[in-house]
Order: sequence, then structure tokens, then C-alpha cells
Amino acid sequence: MGKHFLHAGITGNGKTTFSARLYKKVKGKDPLIQTLKGKDNGGSWMANHKKLSAGNYYFTFSYPKKGKRAFGGVQ
Repeated sequence: MGKHFLHAGITGNGKTTFSARLYKKVKGKDPLIQTLKGKDNGGSWMANHKKLSAGNYYFTFSYPKKGKRAFGGVQ
């Protein structure tokens, strides 16, 4: 797959921290590949480029507030 990066963001006032985690889907427990932390200022936060092997990936958000718009992905 080559080098890619995790990017994510959440709309808000810039005072609350969020985290996004990238996992690879494998048999058994899915390994954590990359973690990203940022503030809810509506901007896109980017993790360092990382070489990813072929396969299925998914990411999760951890954020204490409800009703906010989140975005992100792997590019």
C-alpha cells in the first residue's frame, strides 16, 4: 500500500481534546497501528506518514461530548 497517514478532526470551540486510533482488521485481536490526538477546533489533525501493508483498516474516535461533527480517514 505504501506510506499513508491518519487524519481526523471534530468541530467545536478548540478547548476539548479528542483521540483517533487506527486499527488493522485481523483474525483475533485487531492491532493498534497509529494514534492521533488533537483539539476540537474544526481543523484536520494529521499523524506522521506510516507504511501500511495491504488489508482492511478502521479507525475510532474518543471524544467526551455528544452532537459534534467528526471527520477523518486514512490517505
